[in-house]
Amino acid sequence: MKTQKNESQKNSWDGEMKELFQKLRLQQDLKMSPLKHPYRMHELLRLPQPRLFRIWDISQKFLFIVNSMLIASPLDFNSPVWMAVLPNNALDPRHQPIFIGLRDGSHTLSCTLSNEGQPQLHLVERSIMELYNQNQKFLDFSFYSKTDGSLETCSFESAQFPGWFITSPDNITERQISVKAHKSVHICTVFQPL
Repeated sequence: MKTQKNESQKNSWDGEMKELFQKLRLQQDLKMSPLKHPYRMHELLRLPQPRLFRIWDISQKFLFIVNSMLIASPLDFNSPVWMAVLPNNALDPRHQPIFIGLRDGSHTLSCTLSNEGQPQLHLVERSIMELYNQNQKFLDFSFYSKTDGSLETCSFESAQFPGWFITSPDNITERQISVKAHKSVHICTVFQPL
């Protein structure tokens, strides 16, 4: 039975990503030197399920799903959505490329061009485990996670559109999560294992 981490055990985003990519590094190490870890060759090198995180912005607006849209809103009308995260093993792990989807695995975030020619964030009916297991670049479903030295905040940059980050709306009347061209847009993350 898993126990919830208390504040003193709280891990940074970089620490969480290090653990998430650990299996990938072991897999690459085995490919380069199979004799180095012969006792681990039988070990399953794929993650059996995504890691789950609650995500909110620096204005304390949590991510929610409403009418199949990802929105940000203060914690007052719903429970925040647990977001599923898996590494994209086909991209350079030094940039911490991840897939971000819903807890049930049925939908994954994607960044594609809108009809107006601007990058746009979508919640697409596509299994996060399927993307992970296919081991392909899937740039439109991939985001680079960056911390800039912060323990509790990070940003998610579109792999398909470098320089475009997941962000919550600046206007308090808007709620839909989007992508915008910014040097740095931080979204706070909380690490609470279920």
